[in-house]
Amino acid sequence: MAKQNLDFNKNEDVNKQLWDSVKAKLDVIFKGGGEKAAAKQKEKGKLLARERVDYLRDRGSEFIEIGAFAGYEQYVGVWGLCGRWCCGRHWIRIGSAVRNCS
Repeated sequence: MAKQNLDFNKNEDVNKQLWDSVKAKLDVIFKGGGEKAAAKQKEKGKLLARERVDYLRDRGSEFIEIGAFAGYEQYVGVWGLCGRWCCGRHWIRIGSAVRNCS
């Protein structure tokens, strides 16, 4: 019985740590492109994506965002030696051509 409780507590601790990690990543995701990008959109008089969704849905209705992690860390910009913005793998798509940035 004590072994089962010990295993349960270990699993619970690991799951709490994993959930904290997910929540931290969601906090970053919910900021969108960052404060600078949000301010730029606001200057143009535009609503942010999640603000538009909030505007459209009924008050008091529940909302579950599906796909919050879609594209997460996929578009991390890196300034390549070639002087162009490249993706994290140093490849950039220019029109229909793909060029190596390294």
